[in-house]
Amino acid sequence: MGVDIRYIPAEAVSALPDRLREAGFVVEIGSETTSQHAGVVVTLAKCRRGGDTQRLGWNPIPGRPGVFCMGIINARGWRRSVRERRERLQAEVTSIIESSGGYGPFPN
Repeated sequence: MGVDIRYIPAEAVSALPDRLREAGFVVEIGSETTSQHAGVVVTLAKCRRGGDTQRLGWNPIPGRPGVFCMGIINARGWRRSVRERRERLQAEVTSIIESSGGYGPFPN
């Protein structure tokens, strides 16, 4: 599976659920604390369209105020048609994140 990582400004992350909803996704938001950094809360989101779900989560980066780290769980499927549909769904969610100010933290 794997995770794609993006960094996103704090001011952009608060509007992200609404932007995803405007794009036609049903969005469920939850949160949990992380065991890696005491007191850091990870916001979890499930973005659904039809029978497919794209999961992602974000949290503040310790030592970098105003920036959140976002993990986009790679959506896969065994059947080619399902895999292609889920890859399109993930690409659309990633596009919304990037148009909101998200960027890849690692240089190419």
